[in-house]
Amino acid sequence: MRAAVYARVSSAGQRERHTIESQLTLLPDYVRSQGWQLVETYVDDGRSAKTGKLDARDGFARLLRDAEAKRFDVLVVVDIDRLTRTNSMEERALIIGPFQRLGIDIVTPSFGRLDVRTFLGELYVTMQALVAAEENRKRGERIKAGRLTSIRRGRKGSGAGLFGLTFDRKVEGPEAWSLHPERAAIVREMFERVAAGESCYEIGIDLETRGLVSSRGGRWTRNRVWEIVRATYPRGEWLADRERGIVVKVPPIVTHELWQRAQTAMRKAKVRGLARATHVYLLERIARCGACGGQMKIRWQSGATISHYVCATRIDGVRPRCTAPTVKTADADERVWQRVVTELEDPELPARFAAREAERVTERHDWKADEAAARRHLARLERVEATVLTRFRRGAVSEGGLDAELAAIGRERDAVQQQLDAAVRAQASLGAAGDRTVAALGVAEELRTATRSASPALRRAAIAALVVPGSVVFHGTDVELEIDIPIAGCARVPQGGQDHSTNAPMRIRVVA
Repeated sequence: MRAAVYARVSSAGQRERHTIESQLTLLPDYVRSQGWQLVETYVDDGRSAKTGKLDARDGFARLLRDAEAKRFDVLVVVDIDRLTRTNSMEERALIIGPFQRLGIDIVTPSFGRLDVRTFLGELYVTMQALVAAEENRKRGERIKAGRLTSIRRGRKGSGAGLFGLTFDRKVEGPEAWSLHPERAAIVREMFERVAAGESCYEIGIDLETRGLVSSRGGRWTRNRVWEIVRATYPRGEWLADRERGIVVKVPPIVTHELWQRAQTAMRKAKVRGLARATHVYLLERIARCGACGGQMKIRWQSGATISHYVCATRIDGVRPRCTAPTVKTADADERVWQRVVTELEDPELPARFAAREAERVTERHDWKADEAAARRHLARLERVEATVLTRFRRGAVSEGGLDAELAAIGRERDAVQQQLDAAVRAQASLGAAGDRTVAALGVAEELRTATRSASPALRRAAIAALVVPGSVVFHGTDVELEIDIPIAGCARVPQGGQDHSTNAPMRIRVVA
């Protein structure tokens, strides 16, 4: 008989009292006393069997997988409550049902072997699970009652502390509470910044960037800042039990007046944190860091008066953080815009474009010769195809051989036809150089007129239309990008592509 052992404790306290060790000593001994073969041991250390906790039990999940694989015939546990304490019929079925379906008996040293496919076996297991669930419920009520009594006496129950405050369990009464010097200062800063109009999102980014310690061992996020600013304990009133409305007096971190101003600002926003004032950033979401390749994001300083372009690795918690400097958004945007306008208003632009077109017309590549060669090649393929058909009719080529040769000729004909089409397009493009020059200069003049009095939103739209995707790179405080001056009826040439036959826009490299 093949046996599996399952051991579980639900808390760190039980783990420290060696209950896992006692189970792992008792159960294998019991298996050997029955003359069975122990094939596997499954352990969930510090995993609860209460309702809704099943997904956290990795050992039990592995146990079920091996049961489905029929690796063992009986399952041995100290007691049924090691399997489940749930009062949910649905979850109980998920736990006990597989063993019933697979014909695996459940064994306890105190009761012996239980065949859960029989009425008595299922009844016993179900009753034991219900008794365990009831005991769990009563224990929970006792713990809750004890916690409420402790809270009413001004003491702190179990669970996470209040960020900015400390609690000394050795001291009785209100004196047990005190301000945490560093964390209380962080809480005051949050309230002052929110009351001044800054958003929780911006504050969270700033605190995380500065590497300040967070509560619960996690990161500073918008939601965490919002939770603290919305809480009542910073003003000295800790809502210890929301359901019963129990409030405990604690040392205030901020004044009642500052707390109210922060709440007023939050209500105005109607979201978790003040909505950031509407700003249009020229390079937002299109620029990357030249040092590490990360995306450049926007970060606000305290007071929400100055914003910077900063590499995402510095604010997203990526390690190691990028060391590239931050750049003021207003400074970078203005420099980039003025350089783009300068390029568009360059009096030499018409001459530069005309020179490029002249070079295209006189380029060494002989597209006319390419066209003639392609036409000759197509004619030769037609002759080859006629010869193959003649040989087939004479019986010199099998039907299978005919199909293979015709397929090869067809593939070669398609390739040559593409070469012919490209040569024809290139000649047409070169022949229209004068028309393209006029069209390009007209577009450039329209852009110059629009940029002279462009609003921030129009500036952003113009940059989005002109800039070559992926070309905006911050090198320290300098910004490098490429812009295309479009031509009517032309499409961008893909990055890395070469243009010999399309009406490509004129590309200009800009460093601001």
